[in-house]
Order: sequence, then C-alpha cells, then structure tokens
Amino acid sequence: MVEMKVKIPTSLLISSFLIFLMVGSTLTYFLLQAFRPVGMVVLPEKNIIDYELSVEQENLAIQKGKTLVKFYYSQDCEECELIKNYLEDFASKHKDQIILQKITTNSSYEIKFSSFFGKRSLKNCTEQEIFKAFCDLMFNPPVECVRLE
Repeated sequence: MVEMKVKIPTSLLISSFLIFLMVGSTLTYFLLQAFRPVGMVVLPEKNIIDYELSVEQENLAIQKGKTLVKFYYSQDCEECELIKNYLEDFASKHKDQIILQKITTNSSYEIKFSSFFGKRSLKNCTEQEIFKAFCDLMFNPPVECVRLE
C-alpha cells in the first residue's frame, strides 16, 4: 500500500489561525455586549441638581450631547448668589442641553464646564465669560452666540 502524505503550507496554517482569532474575538465581544446589564446608569430627571453626578452619569450625559456645569460655591459669598442665579436661569432656558450641579464648598466659587467639545474652568469671572464658555462648549449653542463672535 502506498501512503500519501498531505503537506499543508505553513502560510495556510498561519492565515487560518489568524482568521480564527479574528472571528473568535468578534463573537466574544458581541456576546459580552449582548449580555451586559442595560439601564444601570440613569441621568437625573431635573437638569439643576444639588449634588455631583457619578463618573458613569457624566459620561452618559456627554455622550447624549449635554454640557455639564459644576458650580462650586460658598454659602456666605454674595457674588456667588448672582452667579448661581445666572447659571440657574441659563440652565432653565436650555433644559435639554445643560445639567447644572450646584456644590457648596468653603472656598471661593469656581465653575467647571465639560462637554463633547472639551473642558473649561472659570474663577472670578463675569457673566459674559460664562456665556462665552457656554457658546464654545454647547452641542447646540443659542442663537445669541452668533452675535458674540
């Protein structure tokens, strides 16, 4: 009897192995995503809150095109009250785009903005500087921003 040896080229073995790895990793990723818990992260119902969002909530909000504003202020700061009123008014007018987080501290005020377009921090600022930050960072800025440029 004559035995025939089948010789498989090395390149075929390597390419088959790489294809197997690629298909396997794709299927694994799909299965992991399909069975991941959904709906665990929820944004607050109101857009003006007195606490900080979690990192997961912040990421979700930015993914949804929202601009996050963290207003750190002291209770006994008179200027802070004016700034807080301005921020609340602006956030109320743009409920679908802004989440305002008011956080009391013992130091002077600071405003931290973050959105898909970047981050900005302001201290001892004017309403016009705050408005410009909104114009620069909002996903869909108000029409008044055009006049600012």
